[in-house]
Amino acid sequence: MGNINIPPSISVIDGGVFYGCSGITSVTIPNSVTSIKPFAFFDCSSLDSIVCKSLTPPYGVDYTTFQNISEDALFYVPCQTIQQYKGFDIWKTFNYGDCIDSLVNIPSFDKENFLHVFPNPTTGVLNLIQETINNEQLTINN
Repeated sequence: MGNINIPPSISVIDGGVFYGCSGITSVTIPNSVTSIKPFAFFDCSSLDSIVCKSLTPPYGVDYTTFQNISEDALFYVPCQTIQQYKGFDIWKTFNYGDCIDSLVNIPSFDKENFLHVFPNPTTGVLNLIQETINNEQLTINN
Protein backbone atom coordinates (compact mmCIF):
# COMPACT_ATOMS: atom_id res chain seq x y z
CA MET A 1 0.00 0.00 0.00
CA GLY A 2 2.75 2.50 0.96
CA ASN A 3 1.75 6.15 0.60
CA ILE A 4 -1.84 7.31 0.96
CA ASN A 5 -2.90 10.69 -0.45
CA ILE A 6 -6.39 11.55 0.71
CA PRO A 7 -8.17 13.30 -2.19
CA PRO A 8 -9.20 16.94 -1.72
CA SER A 9 -12.85 15.98 -2.20
CA ILE A 10 -12.82 14.34 1.26
CA SER A 11 -13.80 16.41 4.32
CA VAL A 12 -14.17 13.64 6.93
CA ILE A 13 -11.94 10.62 7.50
CA ASP A 14 -14.28 8.11 9.08
CA GLY A 15 -13.43 6.06 12.14
CA GLY A 16 -11.64 2.81 11.46
CA VAL A 17 -11.29 3.44 7.72
CA PHE A 18 -7.58 2.44 7.74
CA TYR A 19 -7.75 0.34 10.94
CA GLY A 20 -4.94 -2.22 10.99
CA CYS A 21 -3.47 -1.30 7.58
CA SER A 22 0.11 -2.18 8.45
CA GLY A 23 1.29 -1.48 4.89
CA ILE A 24 0.69 2.28 5.12
CA THR A 25 3.98 4.16 5.59
CA SER A 26 2.81 7.73 4.98
CA VAL A 27 -0.42 9.66 4.68
CA THR A 28 -1.08 13.12 3.26
CA ILE A 29 -4.24 14.80 4.52
CA PRO A 30 -5.46 17.74 2.40
CA ASN A 31 -6.70 21.02 3.84
CA SER A 32 -10.26 20.00 2.92
CA VAL A 33 -10.33 17.52 5.83
CA THR A 34 -12.07 19.07 8.82
CA SER A 35 -12.56 15.92 10.91
CA ILE A 36 -10.65 12.71 11.57
CA LYS A 37 -12.66 10.21 13.59
CA PRO A 38 -11.41 7.84 16.32
CA PHE A 39 -9.62 4.67 15.18
CA ALA A 40 -9.15 6.07 11.64
CA PHE A 41 -5.45 5.06 11.56
CA PHE A 42 -5.45 2.75 14.59
CA ASP A 43 -2.81 0.02 14.45
CA CYS A 44 -1.19 1.24 11.21
CA SER A 45 2.09 0.02 12.64
CA SER A 46 4.30 1.13 9.71
CA LEU A 47 2.86 4.64 9.51
CA ASP A 48 5.87 6.91 10.04
CA SER A 49 4.92 10.14 8.22
CA ILE A 50 1.71 12.15 8.55
CA VAL A 51 1.35 15.35 6.52
CA CYS A 52 -1.69 17.39 7.53
CA LYS A 53 -2.15 20.42 5.25
CA SER A 54 -5.11 21.87 7.15
CA LEU A 55 -4.62 25.35 8.58
CA THR A 56 -7.05 24.41 11.36
CA PRO A 57 -6.43 21.20 13.29
CA PRO A 58 -9.13 18.69 12.31
CA TYR A 59 -11.56 17.91 15.11
CA GLY A 60 -12.70 14.46 16.25
CA VAL A 61 -9.16 13.20 16.81
CA ASP A 62 -8.64 11.32 20.06
CA TYR A 63 -5.93 9.06 21.47
CA THR A 64 -7.20 6.11 19.36
CA THR A 65 -7.05 7.91 16.00
CA PHE A 66 -3.31 7.36 15.51
CA GLN A 67 -2.71 4.76 18.24
CA ASN A 68 -0.19 1.97 17.58
CA ILE A 69 1.56 3.69 14.68
CA SER A 70 5.37 3.77 14.37
CA GLU A 71 7.04 5.16 17.50
CA ASP A 72 9.25 7.30 15.23
CA ALA A 73 6.34 8.73 13.22
CA LEU A 74 6.76 12.39 12.26
CA PHE A 75 3.87 14.81 11.91
CA TYR A 76 4.09 17.70 9.42
CA VAL A 77 1.77 20.74 9.49
CA PRO A 78 1.81 24.23 7.95
CA CYS A 79 4.43 26.49 9.59
CA GLN A 80 1.95 29.24 10.42
CA THR A 81 -0.25 26.87 12.44
CA ILE A 82 2.18 24.59 14.25
CA GLN A 83 1.57 26.36 17.58
CA GLN A 84 -2.18 26.04 17.09
CA TYR A 85 -1.80 22.26 16.62
CA LYS A 86 0.44 22.01 19.69
CA GLY A 87 -2.18 23.93 21.69
CA PHE A 88 -4.56 20.96 21.61
CA ASP A 89 -3.90 18.13 24.07
CA ILE A 90 -4.17 15.38 21.47
CA TRP A 91 -2.10 17.13 18.77
CA LYS A 92 0.75 18.09 21.10
CA THR A 93 1.60 14.41 21.67
CA PHE A 94 2.98 14.05 18.12
CA ASN A 95 6.64 14.22 17.09
CA TYR A 96 6.76 17.20 14.75
CA GLY A 97 9.04 17.21 11.72
CA ASP A 98 9.87 20.24 9.58
CA CYS A 99 6.81 22.33 8.93
CA ILE A 100 5.46 21.71 5.44
CA ASP A 101 6.02 25.25 4.21
CA SER A 102 9.74 24.50 4.35
CA LEU A 103 9.23 21.41 2.22
CA VAL A 104 8.53 21.43 -1.51
CA ASN A 105 5.81 23.91 -2.38
CA ILE A 106 4.70 23.90 -5.97
CA PRO A 107 2.56 26.95 -6.88
CA SER A 108 -0.71 26.36 -8.65
CA PHE A 109 -0.79 26.73 -12.39
CA ASP A 110 -3.08 25.59 -15.19
CA LYS A 111 -1.13 22.48 -16.03
CA GLU A 112 -0.71 21.22 -12.45
CA ASN A 113 -2.25 17.87 -13.36
CA PHE A 114 0.60 17.29 -15.76
CA LEU A 115 3.42 17.80 -13.27
CA HIS A 116 4.04 14.90 -10.91
CA VAL A 117 6.20 15.61 -7.86
CA PHE A 118 7.20 12.77 -5.55
CA PRO A 119 7.91 11.80 -2.86
CA ASN A 120 6.41 14.68 -0.91
CA PRO A 121 7.57 15.34 1.70
CA THR A 122 11.16 14.41 1.02
CA THR A 123 14.49 14.92 2.70
CA GLY A 124 16.41 13.47 -0.21
CA VAL A 125 15.81 13.02 -3.93
CA LEU A 126 12.82 14.83 -5.42
CA ASN A 127 11.39 13.48 -8.66
CA LEU A 128 9.65 15.71 -11.21
CA ILE A 129 7.87 14.16 -14.16
CA GLN A 130 6.26 16.38 -16.77
CA GLU A 131 3.64 15.19 -19.20
CA THR A 132 3.78 17.29 -22.36
CA ILE A 133 0.83 18.61 -24.29
CA ASN A 134 1.25 20.17 -27.70
CA ASN A 135 5.04 20.06 -27.22
CA GLU A 136 4.85 22.79 -24.56
CA GLN A 137 7.78 22.97 -22.18
CA LEU A 138 7.80 23.62 -18.50
CA THR A 139 10.60 25.69 -16.98
CA ILE A 140 11.38 25.30 -13.30
CA ASN A 141 13.49 27.94 -11.61
CA ASN A 142 15.15 27.12 -8.30
